[in-house]
Formats: sequence, C-alpha cells, structure tokens
Amino acid sequence: MSECVACGENSKTQIWCEICTLLVPKITGYSLDWIPDKKKADELRESIGNPSSDIRKVWKSFNLLDLENRDWALDSRVEKLQTRIFDWNRERKDTETIFSKEDERIFRDIIREYKIEEINDMKRLQRGWVLPDGSHLSWISGNFFLDGEVIRLPYRDLREVLETNQNNTFSWKILLYSISLATENKYLDNKPNAWHWARGFTKIGDKNLIKHPINNLDLIDNKRVFNFIQHSLLKNGDRDYWLENWSKILSDRTRMFIKGYKAPRSLIVDKGRLMIRVRRNDTWRKIRVPRDLNIWSTLVNWSLSTPGHENRMKLECLQYYLFCDIERNIISNPDINGIKFLRGIIDQSDGKVVLKGEKRIEITGELGVKYAVIPGRGPHQSRFRVTAEPISEQDIIEGQINSLILRRENVQRMERERNGLVKELCIVEDPSLRKLVIGDAIGSIVMALLNDKTSRKNINTLDNYLSRFERYKRRGDKNDNLRERFDVNRNYLEQMVALRERLQIINR
Repeated sequence: MSECVACGENSKTQIWCEICTLLVPKITGYSLDWIPDKKKADELRESIGNPSSDIRKVWKSFNLLDLENRDWALDSRVEKLQTRIFDWNRERKDTETIFSKEDERIFRDIIREYKIEEINDMKRLQRGWVLPDGSHLSWISGNFFLDGEVIRLPYRDLREVLETNQNNTFSWKILLYSISLATENKYLDNKPNAWHWARGFTKIGDKNLIKHPINNLDLIDNKRVFNFIQHSLLKNGDRDYWLENWSKILSDRTRMFIKGYKAPRSLIVDKGRLMIRVRRNDTWRKIRVPRDLNIWSTLVNWSLSTPGHENRMKLECLQYYLFCDIERNIISNPDINGIKFLRGIIDQSDGKVVLKGEKRIEITGELGVKYAVIPGRGPHQSRFRVTAEPISEQDIIEGQINSLILRRENVQRMERERNGLVKELCIVEDPSLRKLVIGDAIGSIVMALLNDKTSRKNINTLDNYLSRFERYKRRGDKNDNLRERFDVNRNYLEQMVALRERLQIINR
C-alpha cells in the first residue's frame, strides 16, 4: 500500500487512489498524465537553491542554473550566413534603434482609424529599426516583421530591455524567432459537430492543452523561421537544447510525424509582455517574465523541448509547483476534505455506492433503481451528469441516438459498457451546491440518489422519472427484457449517421 499523492489516503495503485483518479482531473483541469512529478519539482527547486514561492525570489534563483540551459542563443554560436542590407540605418541620424513608448499606443489599437496626423508615424514604423545584432524589425498593418517574417513580439519588454543596455551577447533574431514559435499556442483540433456544442460538449483535461510547436511546422511561416534557426546555430552535439531535440525527432524517418504532440500552455505574449502561466496555490495566473535575456532563453529552451524531455519537465514543474507554497498539495485542503467526504459515503453504503473505473460512480437507490454520477460538464454548467436505467422504448431510442449520432465522448464510452441503455436525468446544481468543492457537491448528489424515495420531493426530474418507473413496474414491465422487446433497427440508425456525415462533407 502507498499513499495517494493528492489526498494522502492509502492507495492500491502506486500514485493515485480511485477517487482522486476520478476527480483530480476535474479539479485541476489537467488529466493525471499532465500533472508533473513532485519529486522532479523538488529536484529542480534544490538545484536553484530552494527559493520560497515568492515570485521575485524564484526568478532570482535562475542565476544558479547551468549555463547550458541558456547559452544556446548566444550570438557567438550563430553562423554569420547573411550580409546585412540595412547598415544605412546606422548612418542616418533620424533613425531610431527601437520604437518609443508613445508608439505602443499604435501597437495596441485593434481597430485603427485613418488619421492624417499619424502618417509620418506610420512611415517611421514601416521603415523600422535595427536591433543590436543587425537584424531589421518593423511594424506594418498590425504585425511585427523581423527580417521579413511575421513574429509574435513582446514589444514592451523588448523596448525596456534595450533601454537598459543589457550586454548584447544574445542573437536577437534567433531569440525572438524562438519566442515566436514558443508562444503560438494553437489549441488542439477538437472539432465537435453542432450536436456536441448544443449538448454542452467539452473534453475535461484538454482546455489547458495546446499543440506543441513542433506540430505547427506545416505552416509555411513557422517552417521558414525554424529552417533559419536550424541552419544558423552552430552544431553542438554535447549540449541538450531544444533544437537538437527537434532535429533528432524530425530526422527519424521510422517515426510517424508527431502530430499528436501536445503540451500545457506555458509562455504567452500578452499586451506586449512575455508572460508565463503558473499555479499560485489554489489558482492559476499569468505572471510577467522578468526582462532578463538569460531567463528568456532558459524558458524558451524548456518550452520548445518536446513532451517527456527532461527540459520540458523542468518547465512544467516550474509552472505547477515552484510558485506555490512548499507544503502545498496537488489539490487544496477543501478539495481533499471533499474527497474524504465522498469516500466516507462510499465506505458506509454497504455496497450500494461503487466506483466503476475512472469514469463514474454507480448508486442503487431505495427503490432499486440504479443511477450513475459522471463527473464533468453537465446540464446548465453543472459539474456532473446523472443517468439512470431506461424505463421504456423511448428511453432506449434516446440512449442509442446519443451513442450513434451525438457521439459524445464520455457518453459513448459509458454506453458501450452498458449496451447503449441509459437515461440521462437533468439534475443540476443549485446555488448552494455550486459554492461547494466538487467532492462535496458530488457526495451530496450521491446521498440524494441513495435516498431517492425522500429526495424526489425536492428534485422534480427525479420525481418524474421515479413516477414513470413505478407505473411500468406495476404493469410488470421488467428492465431485463427491455432490450428484446424494444430493439431499435441499428442498420437504420447507422444509415442515418452515414447520410449525416455525407451532408457535412457536402456543406464544407
């Protein structure tokens, strides 16, 4: 027996207990596979001098990291393959080395009206500036261009860095191109159809995940940027940085192209600032990355490393643990208490409440009806859904249509296990339940379903269902024979699905 890493209870598995396996992804917004190993986080914390969770102290401790985390973008490592054509800018006294603080007002204007007094400013911004490494930066029609390529630029941070005259040992072009790749943040290609949206479809655990940048090289702009970086950086096989990581993967022809690579969102360019998404005790926040090129290059190196790589794990540990109190658990104390509350209900139910895998809790009520509570997005933004056994042919048809036509992820898996026979009950959270953590809320619903004879007085949908159940029971209609008596023509339903898919293709 080992302790569950989330709630601390004894667990039959190595890491998570059964209830935490069910609820922690809903609490954190991450599937269990994406929650970093706390031991790895402790190793990272120790390597940078065990700083407290104070934001400034964490960033200051980055000075203790090995040079190999940040020296990949040094100007000395860049092959000088190009002859600069913008040297004339250096000789013109009316050309600035970087934009001014007043120019940021123009960059922020999403809807910009034509103003004759801004014509000279527009020309100046289009003419651009020369960065310390000789690369040319300009702004045209809402986009920044670096040597002709559109990039995502933390322009406010860039101006402040250049104004402080930091030592220019980094290649600005390599670093800014890499930041642009790392901050694209393309969301996963979940393409639910109209039925999914109409029924509130969402995939818990994916909302904070993005495509890893290596998946986005099919975009021609990204491909050119990556090719320039690849051809410009001096090869250094003994250093483990992101470009070496990418090159090994992309050159392996025995491997399918890694379209499935995804990662938690990390670096973001927001209103001209370079930000990082981190966990601050019980909430997630975007915090500003210091205007320090050593930190920038370290974070970009970690962010661009592929999932499972040691450097990528460092970034995820930084995000998840290092800005939290050291004694902070993976989930909050109220959530732990909610899980213990639910566990107590299960343990004292005499087998009437059981966990079924990682998806649902099954309950047998006082009237003998079997219910299931499925954590996740439910009706009217509830944090769970409730299903029950079907009573009539109408319930069976509805369940099979959900399975064959709506194709909702969680419903489909559950229905496959139960031959498609479910009846969804519209039971929603009232304001008092919404104030509770999810463990307490689900525990309360489980208790209500256990005592369904009493609870029906306060839950209209449950009362309607039980009234129908009692009527059918009096008529002698047994659930055991429902499938035989009301079998839906699956061939007909499959034809409906095929026709619907053809119509979707035609309408594209």
